[in-house]
Amino acid sequence: QNSDWKKLSEVTLYDRYSNPIEEWNITGNYSAAKIGYNQNKVIGVAANSKYIEFASSGGEVEDYDATTRFFGGEVKLDNNGSLINPLTDTEVNGNPIAHTGTSSIKSSNIGYIYRQPLGTGDGQVGIGKYRASVWIYDNNNQNAKIATQVVSGGQIEQGSEYETQVSSSSTIKVGDWYLVNLDFEVNSTNGYLEVFTGGGGNLAYFDDFRFHPLDVPMTTYVYDEYDQLTHILDTENFFTEYKYYPSGQLEATYRESSEVPSGKRLVSKNKYKYSRD
Repeated sequence: QNSDWKKLSEVTLYDRYSNPIEEWNITGNYSAAKIGYNQNKVIGVAANSKYIEFASSGGEVEDYDATTRFFGGEVKLDNNGSLINPLTDTEVNGNPIAHTGTSSIKSSNIGYIYRQPLGTGDGQVGIGKYRASVWIYDNNNQNAKIATQVVSGGQIEQGSEYETQVSSSSTIKVGDWYLVNLDFEVNSTNGYLEVFTGGGGNLAYFDDFRFHPLDVPMTTYVYDEYDQLTHILDTENFFTEYKYYPSGQLEATYRESSEVPSGKRLVSKNKYKYSRD
């Protein structure tokens, strides 16, 4: 490299449509983005993280390959899980059981699962501290959980299993949903890391699943069938919601809050008036 020039950044990973999804900068840090909705929308971004070191899914759009059911960002839907039926899996008010958007995952066993190789090279999850997070619907299943383990040579590595259940004192209830977080440490460079949700033998509903390095800021996004942004979830996995008039103009903004029974408080409301010339 010419000494008169300095490389400030470099795109280190593209998706199959040539969209940049990982970038390195002069400080040695990475930033990355996950693409979903049939590779049309950004569903998550993380600073100071490689592409493989974070994941997110709200279960809104399911895709398939020859053998696997998955969502954007390589989050898979386990064979024991399924998308909700919006006509029968409903809350008291008749809306589909969903923390954000119009969909969630239901399972009595494993639902979401993110599985990636461990190691020190590109395309591998490295040693470090991480957080896994998911919202679980309140249907009286205290055994529903988020969990992680390392699998090497077909066996679960001893001391690599961690989990947090709904019944844990660390969970936060907002409206009809529990936020369940799991902070854990990866100490192995062999095998595969698996991060997953589980129903504990009873039916559970999961939404807004994510995984990322513990100290990394992360933001995720949810869209509707009209390509309108409906939710932004912050680093703590709490949402800001955007409601629209049928004309497509922003009607109201809400912020998720445990301080109100509905689980969200009104931040702003817009009214539009039109004059006649």
